[in-house]
Amino acid sequence: MSSASTRAVAITTLSPVHVGCDEVFEPTNFVIDQGILHLLDPGVVSAALDEKEKTQLIRLADERDPIGPIQQFFKARRTKLVPLAVQCVDVAPDIAHEYEEKAGQPQQRGGDGRPVYNIFPMARTAFNPLDGAPYLPGSSLKGSIRTAWLSHLNQGSPPQEDEKRHPGKLQQRLLGYAPGKFENDPFRHIGIADAHPSPAHAPPPTRIIYAVSKKKRPSERGSPELKVYLETVRETIADAFIGELRIAGGHITWAKLCDACNAFYRPQLEAELDHEQFRPLLAGEWRGLISRLLSNELGELMAARQGFLLRVGKHSGAESVTLNGVRSIKILGERGQPPSFRPTTTEKRFASTTRKADQNLLPFGWIWVNGCDDAHQHISIAALDQLLRFSQTLREAHSDRRAAGVRGHTHTALA
Repeated sequence: MSSASTRAVAITTLSPVHVGCDEVFEPTNFVIDQGILHLLDPGVVSAALDEKEKTQLIRLADERDPIGPIQQFFKARRTKLVPLAVQCVDVAPDIAHEYEEKAGQPQQRGGDGRPVYNIFPMARTAFNPLDGAPYLPGSSLKGSIRTAWLSHLNQGSPPQEDEKRHPGKLQQRLLGYAPGKFENDPFRHIGIADAHPSPAHAPPPTRIIYAVSKKKRPSERGSPELKVYLETVRETIADAFIGELRIAGGHITWAKLCDACNAFYRPQLEAELDHEQFRPLLAGEWRGLISRLLSNELGELMAARQGFLLRVGKHSGAESVTLNGVRSIKILGERGQPPSFRPTTTEKRFASTTRKADQNLLPFGWIWVNGCDDAHQHISIAALDQLLRFSQTLREAHSDRRAAGVRGHTHTALA
């Protein structure tokens, strides 16, 4: 029986991360200008409009299809509204171009003849409602750790027959607790706090990108390459979030968690980096950086049980949220044909800054959880320095935008 312990952790994003929160940037609450989404507070905007503009906006809101006309209303007043933004988010160039072409303009006619607009449904990543800064929910982190731990306990064995129909029974057997006796679940001893940006640093930058599907083999049948808009925390941000992991007794230890998570997630990341179909599509410099870190500094830290890989958030892929040996993923068949079940998917989702999505792609959700002790800090610093150099340009641009936002708000308040 181990004693209780608390370990401070710093979380580095290795690739773009989107943790869903059922929130979107409302199409009538933002404008995009010069590649930046400017989020607007309705109360602030209302105070800045003159009476004629307010009357016009009320009239547009009462129309049968108000979204397009309201988009056009705000878009036409960008110069006036941009300084009022409460938050600024980088937008991939092709998405910004789409906004210029399509926002407020009918794209087609519906079956009833009514205009159809692109409302630009941009899903937000989990954020603090007080300041809009992104964060990683502890529940998301704990869920990923639990998956790795269960896979470690299972050791690649197939499920028993009744466990195929009732997956909860598999967890009960592996974790050693009786049905309904959740108080005996050993993961009740594990507590993971929400991970927030350090108060000493600016929040990590986010960017709105396309999420695109790519088939693992050209011959595989898959869904069309539908593109959706997602806000993501940027890749290669060293110590983007800080939190803590508490182990309140029980037989699970920090070292065992490190081993389980790295044994489960590291082969998946390495396989993704070296996948025959995906490797040419990945951003080459990013792929080289992550491969070097895995072979050197991060690999050393893993061996010393100083931290672990996780995959979190949306589009992590079915392989990352299911157990080795148990995995049975439903694959839809041709029209009229029954689905099949396989241990791997036929496609993966990637982050893309271009609509064409034929190069410089990045996988979703990879993070490094660092709980390094003093004796290994030099290795951790060497790894973080490489990430800092790689992300320097995007971090500086983010800082400049934040500074400009502060100046804009100050000017507006004084005016």
